[in-house]
Amino acid sequence: DFKALEGAAEDFTNRYAGFSKPAIIGASYDIKSALSSLSDEAVGTFAQLAALTAKATKASTEEMVGTFTTAYGIFKPIMAEMSDMQWAQAFSGAMAQTVQAFKTTGAQMAEAIKNVGATAAASNIPLNEQLAILGTLQTTMPGSEAGTLYKAFVMKAAEAGEKLGLSFVGPTGQLENILPILDEVKAKFPDLSQAAAQVQIKEAFGSDEAVKFLLQMSMNAGTLAGGIDAVGLAMRQGTALTEQMAQAMNRDLGAQLSLV
Repeated sequence: DFKALEGAAEDFTNRYAGFSKPAIIGASYDIKSALSSLSDEAVGTFAQLAALTAKATKASTEEMVGTFTTAYGIFKPIMAEMSDMQWAQAFSGAMAQTVQAFKTTGAQMAEAIKNVGATAAASNIPLNEQLAILGTLQTTMPGSEAGTLYKAFVMKAAEAGEKLGLSFVGPTGQLENILPILDEVKAKFPDLSQAAAQVQIKEAFGSDEAVKFLLQMSMNAGTLAGGIDAVGLAMRQGTALTEQMAQAMNRDLGAQLSLV
C-alpha cells in the first residue's frame, strides 16, 4: 500500500528531526525484503518503530532496521503469542529501556544481539533477560564482546554445570534463567575472585570467556535482577519509553529548526 506508506512516512518525518520520507520508505522496503511474510500494515509499523528506536537510542535507521529484522527471526518464535505489531512495540520498548538503564546505545546493542544470535533463544531464555544481560556486560565492554561472552556461556553451560557438580538445566531440559544459575555458582564458589575457583570454571567451560561472563554477572547480580524486571515492564508498556526518549532527543534547537 504505497500511498499509505508514503503518508505514514510523511507524518513521521514531520514529527521527528533527522529523517526523510525516502529514508523511511527505504526502510520499509528493507524490512519487507528481509521479512516477506509481514503484512503491509506491519511493514509500515516496523519501519516507523525502527526509526523511532534509532532516534531514542542514538543509532542509525539502517542499524535499527537490521536489528529489528534480525531480532524478529530470533525472538518472535519464543513470543508467538504476540502479533507482529505487538512484538515490534515490545521490542522497541525493551531496547529503549536497556539503553537507558545501562548507558549503552542502540548501535552497541545491535552488535551484541548479532553476536549472540539465536543461541540463547534456542534455550527459551526470555527477551528481557537476554537484553538485561547484554546491557549489564556493556558496563565494562563493547556490545560485540558482550554478545560473544554471552554466547560462549550459553553454548557450554549445561555441560559445564555437570562437570562442576551443579545443575544449570531445568526439568524441561532447557537452560535455567541466569539468576538461579548465579545462585548455584555462588553457593559452590563464594568468592569468584579466587584463582582456584576461576581455574575450575575455566576447565568446565573450556574458555576464559565464560569465566569473565560469570565474574561480571556475579558482581552485578542486584543490578541485573532489577534490569530484567525493568525491561520486562517496558515491553508490556510498548513504545511509551521509546517515544519519551525520542522526544527528548528531538527538543534541541537544531532538531526544532529542521522541523519548521
